[in-house]
Amino acid sequence: MSFSRLEYSSYFGADRPTVTDDERSKGVVSAFPSIVTNDLPPIYDEKDPNASSLVNFPNLPLVVEGQGVVAVQVTPGAEFSIILTPSPTLKDEETALQLHLTTTSAKFLQVKGADVKEIPSVTPKGPEAALLVPGVPDLYWLSVDKKNGILRYGKTYRSAAVTFLGARVDIGDKETTPGPYIWIKQLKYISILSIGGTSVLGDQLPEEVRPDLRQVSVGHLPIVSDLPPIVAESIDVTLEDLALGLTTSIANLSPECQRLYANVSGPGVQVDDEGFPDFSQALEYSIRTPGKLCHEKLKEKAGEFGEADMTYLRITLGSDEGNSPGVPYVMEIWPSKHKSPIHDHGEAYAVIKVLHGQINASYFANLNSKAQIKLEPDYTFYKGGVTWLGPDNYQVHQLHNDSDRVCVTIQCYQYANKDRAHDEYFEYLDGKTGEKKPFYPSSDWDFMTFKSRVKQEWEEHLKDLEWK
Repeated sequence: MSFSRLEYSSYFGADRPTVTDDERSKGVVSAFPSIVTNDLPPIYDEKDPNASSLVNFPNLPLVVEGQGVVAVQVTPGAEFSIILTPSPTLKDEETALQLHLTTTSAKFLQVKGADVKEIPSVTPKGPEAALLVPGVPDLYWLSVDKKNGILRYGKTYRSAAVTFLGARVDIGDKETTPGPYIWIKQLKYISILSIGGTSVLGDQLPEEVRPDLRQVSVGHLPIVSDLPPIVAESIDVTLEDLALGLTTSIANLSPECQRLYANVSGPGVQVDDEGFPDFSQALEYSIRTPGKLCHEKLKEKAGEFGEADMTYLRITLGSDEGNSPGVPYVMEIWPSKHKSPIHDHGEAYAVIKVLHGQINASYFANLNSKAQIKLEPDYTFYKGGVTWLGPDNYQVHQLHNDSDRVCVTIQCYQYANKDRAHDEYFEYLDGKTGEKKPFYPSSDWDFMTFKSRVKQEWEEHLKDLEWK
């Protein structure tokens, strides 16, 4: 048995914008969504890779007993578990919670001494989605919610939308009417259990599939529900919005999203302005008319992402500031019936505002064509509408213009303030092959040049009409 000393905690949940002096003295580095990389011991035995390996984390307990999220970045072996116990070393009379994953099953287990019981659960995305995938690096998380009596397990993104295993348990009240799962309120300490080189089917796994533990983080809040993708001004939020979770105020989002929103949410950020009141009409003309600027550029880009209609124009505003994938502000022009590929955003935050027309958004649990999980529902955003995404929310999506008219949006990107990795590209699924490919954000034109050329083209068109 090996032990790891983690010197830093990592919280997620955006209800506290700063780190207190007391937290900083204890090594807490962020009060926002974060995974802290640490030197961790191997979770397989060098001499016997088929043996079980248990790693305890006595210095990384749940911040609140019976509540929180444990997220583990790992390349798993044949079996993998996250275990929560009431004390650093489990005693026979104590009860533990175990998330147990294999290539054939995913279960919540109640463990007391030699007595192991499965906790009844459901698989919202289907049984196969919840299974362990040996040799593939991923984020596995366990959420415990003592207030609502809910257990959740998911992968890749810490989000209620990607819950692959869920259970509702009767915890009750410790003082008056304790339920059969009252012991969950005492859970505090974390262990990671791994079984290495032999699968449950008895097949020897290759060397590179041996389990590899990379990162562990602890969130002080459980995953209860996701903030909706529709952003509203605080003055527009209603009681119904709060009760039904229809929209979110920008105040609920991260500082990164708040900054981006503040820069583009004003009424002056629009397509048709005093200097060019026909800009949107001119775009429609340029897109639909052979030989014109937008039409020819779209023809040149046809098949860029695999399918002919997976094309749109990217018009950049300003310079690359070094804190986003490419230039942080991009006007994107979506012809009728065109779409993006399914893609992620390099774990960046983003705010998207519709400047003209309407755009549809579909969301996905991962970027994997062989095991693609679409999340419901789709959303439609209209002129003036704003949506957002973050490292764990709405990160994988596909935008598509299903209307008969052009749509114009402005996309704004920023890495997390504490992010030091900076993935300088997005990844997308090729529309023909389904292969995952990198996309390094590029620009078709800078905004001022593009607007000038479209305006000149439009004025020539109007003169031609007048002459005729």
